[in-house]
Amino acid sequence: MKQTSNVLLDRGDYSEEIESIRSKIESSTTSVQDLHLWQISENERSLILSLESTADTPPEYYHDLVKTIGKYEHITVEVNKIIA
Repeated sequence: MKQTSNVLLDRGDYSEEIESIRSKIESSTTSVQDLHLWQISENERSLILSLESTADTPPEYYHDLVKTIGKYEHITVEVNKIIA
């Protein structure tokens, strides 16, 4: 019951992991605009990442970077191109 309630109420402290993701992704050309990380079951997590970038880097690049930090069952990456 305790594990179920933690998942249903989204009671996870992911602050260190979120900071790791931000530091790995952010650069002089790319910034994290929104990041959501949550537990979807006892052993599975999902991640949604919204970025702004002046670089021509595809979402797959960031997707692969995030996978080096943690194990996620589902990752969504949105890159909004900024014209400099």
